[in-house]
Amino acid sequence: MIDALNDAGFTNVELGYDTLPHLVPGIEKAVADKRIAVGSLHNFCPVPDMFSKGHPELFSLASPNDGERQGAVHHTRQTIAFAASVGATVIIAHAGNVMMRRVTEKLAKLYNKEKVHTPRYDRLRAKASAARKIPAMAQFDALCRSIEELLPALEELQIKLALENLPSFEAMPTIEEQESLFEKFPSRYLCYWHDFGHAQVMQNLRMAPHFHRLQRFHDRTAGVHIHDTAGIEDAHSMPPLANGIHWEYARKWITPDWRLVLEPKPGTSTEEVQAAVHFLENTWQL
Repeated sequence: MIDALNDAGFTNVELGYDTLPHLVPGIEKAVADKRIAVGSLHNFCPVPDMFSKGHPELFSLASPNDGERQGAVHHTRQTIAFAASVGATVIIAHAGNVMMRRVTEKLAKLYNKEKVHTPRYDRLRAKASAARKIPAMAQFDALCRSIEELLPALEELQIKLALENLPSFEAMPTIEEQESLFEKFPSRYLCYWHDFGHAQVMQNLRMAPHFHRLQRFHDRTAGVHIHDTAGIEDAHSMPPLANGIHWEYARKWITPDWRLVLEPKPGTSTEEVQAAVHFLENTWQL
């Protein structure tokens, strides 16, 4: 894996939530030998021993079940320790989902039928918003407890925990919840992570303007995941796509100290990734 990255011209990576434990010694050796640098990790990394494959929501930091929440805290601490061992400075995490009847798929079906600007769509979204409020309050408190328990290790090791925006109605935190988190926890080691593809899906579903969150939390942003979409599929296509994200406009928000991470879908060719790098270097004048 390291040789393939080097051959393609990449020397700095994010380790994903699908990193298996048996790969860890080789990664640590490659870092020690300066063959690769690790800038960020995606929680939970490496894959916890009791699972055969990874997923960012194996546990929820916002779970109302304290046993699950404690599991999320424990395995996030494991990710923090691994980040420190490979010199990574950011951990990207999914905060969790509100325990409610799912509505995202119903909204997506209306979008696909070109009914996203209809009274039916608006009624469904309004009903879901009302149903979300009560369970979200309890889960927000659970998320706060998790962050309180994680911050000492993050601050000691100087590693940032960045909560990623997700492409669903049920996901936490919302923009308002994120604002409350940052007010409650002013530590610079609690951050926002902007996923361009996810934000575009939310805009296309009329849930939030794409750049609203990036503008609002610009000073607390640790980095971005870069992939493109022209609809509501979390497609992880390499930019640019016709009718996709407005990458020229995105340039005004990019900050030099952010982590800029390409996130291609499985099967993407080296040439496609290199073409995306070339496009972004020219568009953003990197």
